[in-house]
Amino acid sequence: MLVPDDNYESFLDSRIEGFMYKDHVPPKSVDWVKKRVVTPPHVQRGQDCWAHAAVGAVEGINAIRTGKLIKLSEQQVLDCNNLSNGTYGYGYGYPHLAFDYIFRNGGLAPEALYPYVGKRGPCRKIHSEMVTIDGYQFVPKKCEFSLRQAVANQPISADIAFDERLECNTRGIIDDMGSCGKLNHSVLVVAYGATSKGRKFWIIKDSATEKLIYMARNVGSKGGAFGIARSACFPVKIVGNKQLKIYCHAQWADNNMYNMQGAPYTID
Repeated sequence: MLVPDDNYESFLDSRIEGFMYKDHVPPKSVDWVKKRVVTPPHVQRGQDCWAHAAVGAVEGINAIRTGKLIKLSEQQVLDCNNLSNGTYGYGYGYPHLAFDYIFRNGGLAPEALYPYVGKRGPCRKIHSEMVTIDGYQFVPKKCEFSLRQAVANQPISADIAFDERLECNTRGIIDDMGSCGKLNHSVLVVAYGATSKGRKFWIIKDSATEKLIYMARNVGSKGGAFGIARSACFPVKIVGNKQLKIYCHAQWADNNMYNMQGAPYTID
């Protein structure tokens, strides 16, 4: 669940101004799951979708920059990120505040060192073996093309207006038919493309349903289906990490990620 405050961008912290992908020409399709930089959906146990979306984005850009897919700790963000948790209470937050914590903390620990329990506890200090980022940026608002430019380069955290249509969807491309409500949920955008019949879609990794979901793309609304283009952000990472052991999970490297629950199924 997101913080119930429309002025969330007023927190100018480790944000890097501008949009680094503004001149990028995106390909027709990109799939970071197939490129093996996305960990399986990790079901949330509270209202901490924002932490899952942010950590997933950091996992993705770290894998792209280093060639190593490492499961990172949502729990460290929940326990230690006082800006979002301490100010608003457990359960509320924004992905960009998680990015800011990771930057200011000097990195994020692998989940192997800081396991997920799904409720806030005392902050444990981890002084080494951290995955680092160099800040974060927002994607220009209400522009699906800008979101496509960003997703072409890395998995992106996005806030959406989650409702029962997403929760109950079992196959096909889901569309809100222009009835998007208030942003209330964070997801990770991991792919985009089109069917053989030309229907365009996003693929999101969702911690509430613990699955990948196809969502309609270029629906005509500036904010996109379920508001996917209204508020999106991503971590910036230029270099690798110092003194980080490899915590790759062998099954993620060996198995086809598309055996996960939910998408991708065959679509036309």
